[in-house]
Amino acid sequence: MLLISACSINNKPVKQASSLINEQPLVVSEQSNSPQADPLEYSKTNNLILVSTTTAPFDYTVEQLEANAKNCGFEYESGYFENLVAAFKDTVKTIYTFKYNGENQAPDSYRVTLIPNKFFSARSDFKKDFSLCVGGGEA
Repeated sequence: MLLISACSINNKPVKQASSLINEQPLVVSEQSNSPQADPLEYSKTNNLILVSTTTAPFDYTVEQLEANAKNCGFEYESGYFENLVAAFKDTVKTIYTFKYNGENQAPDSYRVTLIPNKFFSARSDFKKDFSLCVGGGEA
């Protein structure tokens, strides 16, 4: 599974925000043989965090990915994003929303999106294609 994430909890960066969700960082399972298996493992120690899960089709477009690459200063060969989007055709992504119920001054939700890997051979390539280079962006 590949992890796409955005937002923050209690205005803390992602690495610090995970400690608000549980005492251990979030762990993504390496493999899942059952379509019913939950690909993201997490635990909660209190009721300050509500977790909801939804699914949605892979809805990134060639235009979105090209615009993001341009914003990040990356250049790709012609047809790269057409191939990427075609590889994920009919793919379902799983979206976890962790909602912080405590007092805060920042957005109260942190979203984690998982998609099965159908295209990438290196994590750095995935990160390059889906990283956001704009403030307040959402993957």
